[in-house]
Amino acid sequence: MNLVELFLKESKNIAVVDGKDRYTYEKLSRQSRNLAGALVDANLVKENDRVVLIANNSAEFVISCLAILAAGAVCVPMDPHVTEAERARDIGLVKPNLILCASNNWVSTRISDKIPLIEFNSNRWRDFLKHHPITVVEKNDDDIALMLMSSPPSSAPRPAMLTHGALIANLNQASNNDDLAITSKDIALAALPMYHIFGLHVVAGLILKAGATLIIGRSFDAIELAHIISHSKITIVPGVPALFDAFINTKEITIDSLNKVRLFISGGSVLNVQTRKSFKEKFGAKIGEGYGLTEAGPMVSFQMDPKIEGDIGKTLEGIEIDIRDSGGASGLINDAGQIVVRGPNIFKGYFGDSNATSRVLDSNGWLYTGDIGLRDSDGSIILLERASDVIVVDGFSVFPSEVEAVLNKCELVNASIVVGELNEGSGEIVIAHVELVDSLDGEVFDDVDAETIRAQRNYEKQIRDFCIENLARYKVPVKIYFDQKISKQSRIRPLRKSLRSALANLETETSL
Repeated sequence: MNLVELFLKESKNIAVVDGKDRYTYEKLSRQSRNLAGALVDANLVKENDRVVLIANNSAEFVISCLAILAAGAVCVPMDPHVTEAERARDIGLVKPNLILCASNNWVSTRISDKIPLIEFNSNRWRDFLKHHPITVVEKNDDDIALMLMSSPPSSAPRPAMLTHGALIANLNQASNNDDLAITSKDIALAALPMYHIFGLHVVAGLILKAGATLIIGRSFDAIELAHIISHSKITIVPGVPALFDAFINTKEITIDSLNKVRLFISGGSVLNVQTRKSFKEKFGAKIGEGYGLTEAGPMVSFQMDPKIEGDIGKTLEGIEIDIRDSGGASGLINDAGQIVVRGPNIFKGYFGDSNATSRVLDSNGWLYTGDIGLRDSDGSIILLERASDVIVVDGFSVFPSEVEAVLNKCELVNASIVVGELNEGSGEIVIAHVELVDSLDGEVFDDVDAETIRAQRNYEKQIRDFCIENLARYKVPVKIYFDQKISKQSRIRPLRKSLRSALANLETETSL
């Protein structure tokens, strides 16, 4: 079965609202199949081809994704805000046959000269939407439907391959969870980026499967989103912890702004106890929280009432979960170990990288998440530490390994470690600990005097300027610390954890 068949309906119910544009399910289905038919007839797309999709949230994004799937091809959403170098790297990994994008300014001529490109709302695009519709191409469960960039533990980002069968299974697993039950009368906010798995599959996927309505949010401004929620009578609000913190801390947003919402869903990073408590006090509502990762399709568990921070709750139907020690054996009660997951929702592997795949998928189908947790005496899984240490900045995911790879290419840098620091405005900010090359060591670190400080600031500016040239703005380190011991320490997750702890302690000491 083709995943897209869950979303293409002949209903007159509104499927997508994007500003003043409203799409019934019937219209969404027709335009998606028209576009698919045009792409196939123009020999731009064949079954199993990879098609890159570069856009912010929009009706065109939804139509394009559905069209790619209907044609039997593989949809590869990509972040439109990355640098030219980042995009060239990702496209080089994926090797697509076609690019669909909201603006051709996002794709360099070096790429578009080699790979066909169609811009949304161009004359060609509008003509394609009038083409005769395609019959949805039948797919096997093991065929790839989506590829999204993800970061295996201790590795650079890789395209994760998600099959039709795994994605369908994960939607069914979530739909069978009583707390996630969605009806065709629900109206959901779609502000989380659809080029990430949370915004694409958890939000858009669950809502369209249920025949409910998506309201496109093109901003992450709390006041603007609160206005949309109130004006559109939204009943489901998915977000990241930073958004819920912003709702709490913005005095203009009152309980009346959100009083039609029946379900708040948080994901992307752990929701802390204080945010949960403050939200309940101000708005009288609970926030549901999910645990998952791209490689798991992505939903693993969901709950409304964690007993402690980090409690991931009950796993979704058909998913097995365990804690493994360093030898691969099931861990004892209250002993920390790696969280492993198995089920029909697990991904197929990393495209073009069998070594990275073998490090996370074993022969018995267990996915080694790299996340650290424990099983308590009640049998609950408590998440202690995320594997990838993903930093969530204003709802956008930043992979530390990706930022480190750029930093380490700078001629001033010998080694680096990147971590996230909590921030009231953006949720988290990117922090870099940098070891300078040997020739600069003595110059900068002999004494802490005025000249040394000037030198450090000069190096910091040069390093940051290098990052700005090679990374999307939200990935650029906000703070850079110099530490000449990094290359002598292990480059594994406990070091990142210790750096985060040091930052937290420093913040506490400073506030005393």
